[in-house]
Amino acid sequence: MTFYALCFQLYEDTVEMQMFFIRKRDDLSKNGEILLTPALSYTYKHLQTIVEVWTLNVVIIGLTAL
Repeated sequence: MTFYALCFQLYEDTVEMQMFFIRKRDDLSKNGEILLTPALSYTYKHLQTIVEVWTLNVVIIGLTAL
């Protein structure tokens, strides 16, 4: 496995774990019904947007490097 492949795998695993924690937090707090915390303002949608932007940047950087 190359260094870049290893980095990308680590990134994918980190995103997956973060998604798991967001879902678990939302389930346990019942989306703010049981526990209201500022952490609830960071949603799955926020993470998804960040991942999409990062992925697009990687593709653009990869294409310009050719």
